[in-house]
Amino acid sequence: MGFQSAALLAAFRWITKQEKSEGREPLWLLEEPESYLHPDLAGNCNSILENLAQDATVIKTTHSMAFVPQNPNHVSGTRLNSKNRTEVESYKTFSEAVSSIRGALGIKFGDFYNLALFNILVEGPTDRELFEWVLDKLPEDSYPLSFVRHSRFEDFGGVKHLSGFLRATYQFIRQEYACVAVFDGDDAGEKERKDLQAYFGQKSIPFEANRHFVSVRSRFAIEGLFPDDWIKTIYEEHPSWFDSFAVDAGGELEPFKVKDGKKSQMQAKLISLAQAEKSLDWAIRFINVFQMIDSALDSLHEKLDN
Repeated sequence: MGFQSAALLAAFRWITKQEKSEGREPLWLLEEPESYLHPDLAGNCNSILENLAQDATVIKTTHSMAFVPQNPNHVSGTRLNSKNRTEVESYKTFSEAVSSIRGALGIKFGDFYNLALFNILVEGPTDRELFEWVLDKLPEDSYPLSFVRHSRFEDFGGVKHLSGFLRATYQFIRQEYACVAVFDGDDAGEKERKDLQAYFGQKSIPFEANRHFVSVRSRFAIEGLFPDDWIKTIYEEHPSWFDSFAVDAGGELEPFKVKDGKKSQMQAKLISLAQAEKSLDWAIRFINVFQMIDSALDSLHEKLDN
């Protein structure tokens, strides 16, 4: 603690000692100590009160998570009963206590992550940029996609980061916001998606295809949403951009992998080919993905409203 905090604690303790010396048991009642307090000072202020509680009884009311004791036995809350009377309630865990405060303040868990009403969670920034670019090219009168167009695209710097975020938060944010995760269909995306389904399955949390997550194309990364012939042409011109590439005996494109350092160049090339087209035939796979995401968001939003 800084000098001012130490001085304040010393003053509190001196008053407490004086009261005790006269045979009185000091009781400190503090109403919302966080009021007018800079957030950076909340920790210091709480430390002062915890130290003070060693010599006196300290009771504080608060709407700040920073002042909630970690021990739930030291926390009591209030609620209105069916007769509109205030009742005191206890909590089994610290999480229950802060959840009660968040509920009273109207704060959602997802607010800490700046989530919107509708959210599309994608693996990385190139996925987000590509989806946003394609969506902008689709005329709204022909492809309303009302939920997708009003969604926030959130990227996580890679599929493992997206997976980690979902493991840590999905059980909470799914009850507050409509969120659909989008995975590449390549080996990495498939592995994380399967692991998440197993993880949530053990917790009885639904995580179903085309309802809670969407895979862009079986066995392919997001670049595989563009026409196969374009991928073949780019490989002929820039084979060094690929870690792996193959076609089967019938000439059909096999799953391929673009080098991490070449993904931006690959997508720039694909976008330039799309811009040269007069029709939207090249976007058919993107349209299918968007329509599936839109349907999933619609369903999740309806469920939350009910």
